[in-house]
Amino acid sequence: MSQVKLAKMMKLTQPAISFRLHRLIEKGVIQDSGLEIDPISIGFKMMKIDMQTEKGSTIIEKFRGCPALINSYVSEGRNGLCMIIAGESRDFCNCMVAEHLEKHPDISNVRTEVIVES
Repeated sequence: MSQVKLAKMMKLTQPAISFRLHRLIEKGVIQDSGLEIDPISIGFKMMKIDMQTEKGSTIIEKFRGCPALINSYVSEGRNGLCMIIAGESRDFCNCMVAEHLEKHPDISNVRTEVIVES
């Protein structure tokens, strides 16, 4: 999205958007390459979730709009699916796993790891 379009959407001027973006880059909140946000730098907790499933693509499609989902990968072999999620607390991430993944009928053997650095 261009700075002009973002400025219109946010009801700010383009120079104001440019100033804010540069300040966020300097603070390390966003990366200059593609303006990706580093969730850990703004206090979010991140978690890697490995699980066994035969329906990885279907599950990815179901979670596609989830704001906590950073990325997901279907893999060959034992696991079948890996997700990276982020949330405001470790409890939030654990709740997502417990309520949406561990209870899913097509998912088994869910294993989680907290990501401490990105």
